[in-house]
Amino acid sequence: ILKRASRVFGAMLGPRFKEGQRLLDRNGGASSEPVKINLPDEDPEIMELILNILHHQNSRVCQMAAADSILEVAVVADKYDLVDALKYASQTMLHYHEPSIEHLTVGDLWRLGLAAGLLNEGKAFEKVTRMLVWNHTVPYIQLVDAEDVVDIEFALRMCYLLEKERQDLKTSLLQHLLPIISTGNQLRLVEIKVDSAEHFDAWPELMKLFGASLNEMTRFAEGLVLADRSRRAAGPNSDFMRHFRSRGGIRLEDARKGRD
Repeated sequence: ILKRASRVFGAMLGPRFKEGQRLLDRNGGASSEPVKINLPDEDPEIMELILNILHHQNSRVCQMAAADSILEVAVVADKYDLVDALKYASQTMLHYHEPSIEHLTVGDLWRLGLAAGLLNEGKAFEKVTRMLVWNHTVPYIQLVDAEDVVDIEFALRMCYLLEKERQDLKTSLLQHLLPIISTGNQLRLVEIKVDSAEHFDAWPELMKLFGASLNEMTRFAEGLVLADRSRRAAGPNSDFMRHFRSRGGIRLEDARKGRD
């Protein structure tokens, strides 16, 4: 099963390597001792989980929920060419976090994004990266150093694409707003309404946009009211805002360019 599931193990357990030679000797009757394969770099619990999945030992497969554990599975799967063999188990693990994805920490989102990328799960990757773009302000480069088990080139490219997407969206929103809310040196706003409850003087609040998350910026923009109260500057039902809110996720094929 292991040889068929993985080209890496297929080669390792073949006749050209010592592990394969020992296996041939055992199968030929030269030895009755179980063949032991040492993988000192791998976490025993993660390897046991993967082997139980491959051998359909469902009663022994625990629910893998922690983002860092899912990333460890992804790293091993990528290293040993087990991505296809673990496809359905991978989808189950990544899907576990979907209901609470809005509330995950930036660190867990980063780990799940890396895991989805390594496991070649494009839909999960796009959903996770969209949350990173919309809900967080941390410089993504700070997250690269947090995980030392991942392909650094892939992590850096993912970091670059996230930063570019976030800045492109912020720029697009501001470019849309400025011609509407200002004429020359005058601001055409008297108030902002957020969630129809709070009222602020618009100008000082407008200055806060530059340090806000994209989600906070968008909610703010949708609450801006023009001085003549004729309309909102960027209503949530406008064509621009509907299209704007659909953006933000990174395509996996873009992140994997140069890696495949």
